[in-house]
Amino acid sequence: MTALFGEYRALCRTADAPPVLLLNECDQFLSQRFASTGRGVDRMYNQMQNLFLENLETFPGVLIATTNLTEALDEAFSRRFDEKIVFPRPDAGVRLL
Repeated sequence: MTALFGEYRALCRTADAPPVLLLNECDQFLSQRFASTGRGVDRMYNQMQNLFLENLETFPGVLIATTNLTEALDEAFSRRFDEKIVFPRPDAGVRLL
């Protein structure tokens, strides 16, 4: 996870303008953390999420995260986003246009 943010910082050093980091379908990674079950895979997943949270705290750029499942996001992630934009599903009439 830290490699992602390290790569971003490296790109910033060489880019004319800071790049935007897009995390598409973020619910796959930013979902609610597992309760302590003792399973190794659950612990590893939670540790990866904790590393992401630590890096997000000092992230110097713009990160856009997309999801259709906002209710699945862990509150620790959700509260770290400065802005949240909801695009409601268009009704049937609009979808036919």
